[in-house]
Formats: sequence, C-alpha cells, structure tokens
Amino acid sequence: MFNDIGGKIKGLAVLLTWLGIILSVVIGALIASASDDLIVAGFIVIVVGILLSWIGSFCIYGFGQLIENSDKLVSQQNAFFALQRENGNFGHLTKEKSLIEDIEENLPKL
Repeated sequence: MFNDIGGKIKGLAVLLTWLGIILSVVIGALIASASDDLIVAGFIVIVVGILLSWIGSFCIYGFGQLIENSDKLVSQQNAFFALQRENGNFGHLTKEKSLIEDIEENLPKL
C-alpha cells in the first residue's frame, strides 16, 4: 500500500487532472445547451476548467516527483556509505561515534 508512494501520488495527479477536464467539458456543455445566452459562459467554463485542472495538477505531481527523487537520493547515499565502510574510509569512526556526530563536531560553530 505504501510502496512507491511517489508514483501513486503522481498517478493520482494525472487521474484528478483528467477528471477535472472531463467534468469541465460536461458542465460547460450543459451550461451552453441550457440557453442561447449561455453559450459563451459554457465555453468559458470549459476553457477555464481545463486550464485550472491542468495547472492544479502541477503541485500534486511535483510533490510525487519530489518523493521519488528523495527516495533515490537516500538509496544512493546508503550505497555510497556502505561502499565507504567496505573500503575502510570511515576508520576513524567508532561504534560510540556515528558519522553524524563526526560531521557535527567538524562543522564551524556559529
């Protein structure tokens, strides 16, 4: 259920975009067909609804992409640290002192 959540969020963004586009067309057509005076209003509902559905999906899709990218970075970082440990490049660290503690000690104090 929670595997590949970034991809699922991106899929949800696409689904919501298409639902918004379809609803905009249907509602706009219903408005336009109600009266000759409302043809322009129906057309405006269609165009604005399609644009808002498309633009509104940017944030949701972007959030899903952000999650996917952060997952990739974490896995690459873990692989890098595992390789460094295998090569012995973290020899100055002990079980009592983690990499994070070592980095915090060496950061300049503000």
